[in-house]
Amino acid sequence: MTQKTKKPAAPVEAPPKAPPKAPPDLSTFDILASNQEAGEEIEIRHPATGNKLDVHIRMAGPDSELQKQARRWVVDSRSDRGLNRPMTDKELDEESAEMLARMTVTWRNVVIDGQKIGFSTEAAKSLYLRFPFIREQVDHFAGRRANFMKA
Repeated sequence: MTQKTKKPAAPVEAPPKAPPKAPPDLSTFDILASNQEAGEEIEIRHPATGNKLDVHIRMAGPDSELQKQARRWVVDSRSDRGLNRPMTDKELDEESAEMLARMTVTWRNVVIDGQKIGFSTEAAKSLYLRFPFIREQVDHFAGRRANFMKA
């Protein structure tokens, strides 16, 4: 009986290592704030079905001056009122609606009670107070920087 001997396998060469990747130049992100001033649009969805409603609201991005001013307004208004107590739910809703209205750039296709509503900060505040599901959607959208970064 003959015994077969196995040939040793040829050594496998590892692929050459790629040169280390240079870290990104962070100055490329300087453009983010200027791009966020014009804002991005969110299409509002039905609160139960998630279907698109063809109501579009343009929100300023988190690095925009508009959003920074809105956040400063919150701090200033609280200190002006000298609140030394917890805020009521109604006060929190009012403040949230006002802040988001100040971050809103414009909108289209907003119809309430059969009337097309033109954009204004006051109209936006009223919209956000009357329809909390819209307020929640724009709040979620406006606070996420990724929504304002073009890939």
